[in-house]
Formats: sequence, C-alpha cells, structure tokens
Amino acid sequence: MAEPTCHYCGDAENFPRDPAKGRQVELRPYGPGGAQVCFECMMATPDREREAQRKFGVQLESNEVVGGGATLLTSDGPVPFSKEALEAEQNIS
Repeated sequence: MAEPTCHYCGDAENFPRDPAKGRQVELRPYGPGGAQVCFECMMATPDREREAQRKFGVQLESNEVVGGGATLLTSDGPVPFSKEALEAEQNIS
C-alpha cells in the first residue's frame, strides 16, 4: 500500500520538511472529498482554510452525536475530552 501524500504538494506523511526543527508532514482529511492535506497546504489560501474549518466542525459535531463528547488523543490512546485529561497530557509532553 502506498504511503499517503498531500493532495496539493504531494509530500508523503512523515516526510521531514524541516529536519533541524523536527517538523514532519502530518496529513489530515480536510481536502476536496476528504483528500489528505498537509497543514501548510491547508492554510495556503483563505478558501482552503475555511474548508478545513468546516470539515473539522463536521467531525466535532459527528463525535458529539455518536460519542456524546469530544475525544482527546493522548499518549495512552483516546480518552473522553476533559480539562483534566488535557492538562495531564500537556504535563507529559
């Protein structure tokens, strides 16, 4: 199976964009039709940014309907979102 790439720039996920800063490409499904896009391409134009915000909002709303609340991805895996869970994860990082 081919590694996922950004719909716009074609960079593969985990491609080192700026090795000196440890930055790598991290893809999200906010492109056209749910296509994977990197942060830089997602924020490159106001239209892309608005579309990403809209799609993220849809995901949050879906999570609320299905799961009864937001989920926080922690080093221990996904947990129901709470202020305490977020603070605990931030103290780990």
